[in-house]
Amino acid sequence: MQPPRLTDISTIVQDASSARASAADRMPKYRASIALILADAIAVMLSVGIVVGTRIQTASSPFTMADWLVPTLLLVGAHVTLSAWRGMYPGYGICSITELRSIVYTVTAAFGLVIIASFFTREGAPYERSIIILSWIVALPVVYAARVGMRRALRRRPWYGTPVVVIGEHEVGKSIVDSLHSHAHVGLRPALIVVPAKSTTPDEFGYHSDVPVITGIEYVSTVCGALGIRHAIVAMPKLNASELQQLLADISSELRLVSFVGEPVHHSVMWISNTRAQPVVQGDVEYRLRQPALRLKKRLFDLLLIVPISLVALPMCLVIAALIKLTSPGPVLFRQSRVGKNGRPFSILKFRTMHVGAQERLQALLDSNDELRSEFNRFRKLKHDPRITAVGVFLRRLSLDELPQLWNVIRGDMSIVGIRPMILEELNDVPVREYLVDYMSIPPGLTGLWQVTIRADANIVERVSIDRHYLYNWSLFLDIYIVAKTFHAVLRGRGAY
Repeated sequence: MQPPRLTDISTIVQDASSARASAADRMPKYRASIALILADAIAVMLSVGIVVGTRIQTASSPFTMADWLVPTLLLVGAHVTLSAWRGMYPGYGICSITELRSIVYTVTAAFGLVIIASFFTREGAPYERSIIILSWIVALPVVYAARVGMRRALRRRPWYGTPVVVIGEHEVGKSIVDSLHSHAHVGLRPALIVVPAKSTTPDEFGYHSDVPVITGIEYVSTVCGALGIRHAIVAMPKLNASELQQLLADISSELRLVSFVGEPVHHSVMWISNTRAQPVVQGDVEYRLRQPALRLKKRLFDLLLIVPISLVALPMCLVIAALIKLTSPGPVLFRQSRVGKNGRPFSILKFRTMHVGAQERLQALLDSNDELRSEFNRFRKLKHDPRITAVGVFLRRLSLDELPQLWNVIRGDMSIVGIRPMILEELNDVPVREYLVDYMSIPPGLTGLWQVTIRADANIVERVSIDRHYLYNWSLFLDIYIVAKTFHAVLRGRGAY
């Protein structure tokens, strides 16, 4: 196939630019910023309004919404100003964890400033500081939901986003383009894929998802300058440090930002947590969850969440136990040995979702059906498993069979977020042996990154890749993000069986 010519690429990108730069859309960056600012402002005002409206009904001293107009406007102004200072408007290319962290910091700082200002006022509405504190608690999830919702609404607009050039080997470049298309809310629109000439065959030229694929890395600066592209994503993990430095020098004259993908990352998690950095000869690789202070922080996070979750889950557990007992003979709970931290085995608890004697049924089924045996060896489970009871199908669909593992979290055998606990046979099948050290470095998790992204729709190789991405990018905000996404994934019931 003949590779696209520069004139073809120019026409494609310029046409897209012209569509974005019509009379009504001459400044798409500012339109996106204004939309996000409005979402933040409305979210902050709504949060304060909910708390103030509730307090008006219960306060002994009368006051009105108008009394809180000035503090609310101060909160909105402080939050928007701080968010702008942190580069969140429009915030193209910022990963989900960076955005979550920024919202927590800016909302907290805005409410903190207003609380400080309240100490210098002699008169004000009753419960002033307590109202501000309660509004802060409400505002954290509301502002995040508003920001995410606005980005997902804007991604359908033709003017939203900024063009990027993807530089890397053919398959890696295609994976990044697929990731950007599936995460369009990030705001990076792939305009061009440039591949090294020595690793490309003529058959690989052409288009991938309407994105031109060409060779000629030495012309990247010229092309970016001609087409107004200011952001490049480089995915060439096989280059050494000096080669990366030379590549950066060759391409950076027209660029404002270069993002590096150091290793192949599954497209489901590429834009959840990432770090921007310049390629340097020296640097630190921080194994964060091997540090005692950070392990303590993670454990305290578990204990903070486990109490309210357990209080909500207890009535549900009693109902589920009764349903299991009434619909099929056998015990309510299922116990299975799993490998935990430092290789120590522990008994994981689940609600029983299968008929008694399920293991013997499975072995007979696999011995008699090559297709099912291949599916089980790949995923370690069967999508249409005849061993599952009627109640079990419902429990698995909503992941309610996992609720007894809250006790494992309380005991310290597991964490709320981590790597999925495996049986010994599964660890023997892991294709990356270095993964075993990572797996045994922390307690396994009740939920995890691949559970909220690809769910059960992936083989063990993809799961290992995403688990390692979680370990290398761990932060408390990543755990908070995964917990929030877990509720969404469970309610949808996608990929669970």
